[in-house]
Amino acid sequence: DRGSDESRSIEMLRDLKVQAKDAGGDVITLLGNHEIMNADLDFSYAPDIYSFDSWHDKFNMAEKLQTVLKGKRAQLMQRGKGKLAMLMSTMPVVVQIGDNVFVHGGLTRETISHGIDKLNQEVADWLRKDADVKPWLLDPVPKGGRTVSPLWERVYGMPIVPEAALETLDGMLESMDAKRMIVGHTPQKYGISGVGTEKEKEVWRIDTSKCFPPFSSLLPLLTPPPAPCLPSLHMLAFSYPFQQISTTR
Repeated sequence: DRGSDESRSIEMLRDLKVQAKDAGGDVITLLGNHEIMNADLDFSYAPDIYSFDSWHDKFNMAEKLQTVLKGKRAQLMQRGKGKLAMLMSTMPVVVQIGDNVFVHGGLTRETISHGIDKLNQEVADWLRKDADVKPWLLDPVPKGGRTVSPLWERVYGMPIVPEAALETLDGMLESMDAKRMIVGHTPQKYGISGVGTEKEKEVWRIDTSKCFPPFSSLLPLLTPPPAPCLPSLHMLAFSYPFQQISTTR
């Protein structure tokens, strides 16, 4: 819900996934806080509820007319039947690939204790409307003054990450037999950056502010250039050379 090229961005990611599968690989897209906001029919950040025009050009006229009457975004995001809600139900909140953990905002102790597989399944069920109650770990409201949602956590995107947070990260990654966590959510003014922990774990901050000039350091990876604003761009950063990461404490 940033800019007017959402449908182009989604189609690009879907095309990349097909190409990756054909080449023996994969492209995994994660859920972020704005996807969940839209599934909640909260369009606070949406510049235009009709920004999915090109998406609807693929539908038949009867469906198109019904969607126009009800509002395109709300129709697409309707849990249990909307095309985008059903697409989002296939996306995890957290995914681990080898010793790399990917999550939009950041791991929290509550996420670990709840169980990642359990959370991913609960969110998928909610988006498919197989469950009516929204998983509590999607809630942005802080618990006890501290954010517990892996979609809304920002502490690991701060210019200086508190030592207490790094110690917590050490424990969480050790429990997952992982070495690094890769997060988006909090734009990094100077491109991809990283922070090391006492136990030689890492957190990579790869939200490269594609929506806000100057454009990100990821642009050379994408040919042709992406849509003017691609909110999910940071999820493509897994192929970025490891040695490029800067480590600051």
